[in-house]
Amino acid sequence: MSKNKLNQFLLEFAWQIGPPLTYGVLMLRFFPYWRDIWISFDEGYNLMKAMMVVKGFTLYSQIWSDQPPLLTYLLAWMYRLNGYSIYSSRLLILAFSCVMVWSIVQFLRLAWGNMPALLAVIILFLVPYFPTLSAAVMVGQPSLAMASVSLLFLAVWHRRRQQIFLALSALVFCLSILTKLFTGSLALVFVVGLVASEYFGAEKDEVSSQRTTSPDNLLPAGCLAHSTSCAGRDGAGLSTSALVDALPAGVDAILFCGTFGVKTSLVSPPIVDHHPGCHVSRRSFR
Repeated sequence: MSKNKLNQFLLEFAWQIGPPLTYGVLMLRFFPYWRDIWISFDEGYNLMKAMMVVKGFTLYSQIWSDQPPLLTYLLAWMYRLNGYSIYSSRLLILAFSCVMVWSIVQFLRLAWGNMPALLAVIILFLVPYFPTLSAAVMVGQPSLAMASVSLLFLAVWHRRRQQIFLALSALVFCLSILTKLFTGSLALVFVVGLVASEYFGAEKDEVSSQRTTSPDNLLPAGCLAHSTSCAGRDGAGLSTSALVDALPAGVDAILFCGTFGVKTSLVSPPIVDHHPGCHVSRRSFR
């Protein structure tokens, strides 16, 4: 690995790991309420529900809950592994908060670049109650963390057009809704963004194609055929194979007008209308 590639790798690694790791370390070092009995009264509901699930009670039929089940089952799974602990429960929420910081930074890097992403994450650290919500055992922060990851995957799909990122976005968004329903309102925003991207993207491609194939952009192909036998009307004496060899890669049609050929990457009826007496010869040159 060359020195330049190594530096690029280390810089990207720092951007990926640095912000969430920094936030996690600062929270572990300076957050004052790790050992408090409660940060918010909603913590009690979530902790008790998870403990009752571990003891064998059934959620919703034997345990009252007005929230989706994902966080409750995650806490219950952790209690089975590590025993009952408020501290470990808050560490789980902190992990979700670090994931949120990571996804926000990466999304802003894709959208606006490194410096706006760094400024935004500093502002996020300073938002009132964000540190408190980053440790309280409540459903809102994990749900928002997964929604932000879903948004990041969606942004990557828009950039790379790889279907795996669209599938991952949908999967993580479903997990977000299974944690708290209020992120379901973002579904409309995501769908509108997808539809608008496809519609305006297709419209842009169509305009670009029309510009490419306008009569003003067509060039006489006779200059490419000096080494071929050009004679007769409508290119009757034109050596097609020789002209094909002379044309650049990607050309898929030739418009013949008298003893001249007009080359274009896409021929449509409006072009023929601008050139009366012409005919189209289509072939694939790839």
